[in-house]
Amino acid sequence: MNKDVSIRIAGVHGRGADRNTVVSECKGMYFEKNDKKYIKYSETDSESGEVRNSLIVIDGHNVTVEHKGHTDAKMIYEIGNTTRSMYVTPAGSMLLEIFTRGIDIEERGNRLSLSIDYEMGFGDGEKEPARIVIEAKN
Repeated sequence: MNKDVSIRIAGVHGRGADRNTVVSECKGMYFEKNDKKYIKYSETDSESGEVRNSLIVIDGHNVTVEHKGHTDAKMIYEIGNTTRSMYVTPAGSMLLEIFTRGIDIEERGNRLSLSIDYEMGFGDGEKEPARIVIEAKN
């Protein structure tokens, strides 16, 4: 796959009437280094105009998603494990917990598809089911 890619990110969070779907599309870069796959992109918030830089690292069947900008977060997805990290906002930091149920990675020709099923919550609060699908293609 070439370095310049179109990226589509679709995330679904919550249950029932509280279920929320967010879809975004942007341009970015895909590359491989030291047996890892990387997707790097920037998004501009349509309301605030703030830019958030993101890096996705696929290492075997483990995935790390790191966001830097108005809010900072590093989310680690490991199948069958709960990971913890800080979600940093201008108003303060919160402990983020993620339990990963499954990760599917498919690479065909000029397309990479990454799907992660997980549960996410802040601190000791209730965790909600979530799914994110990331597609990078050129």
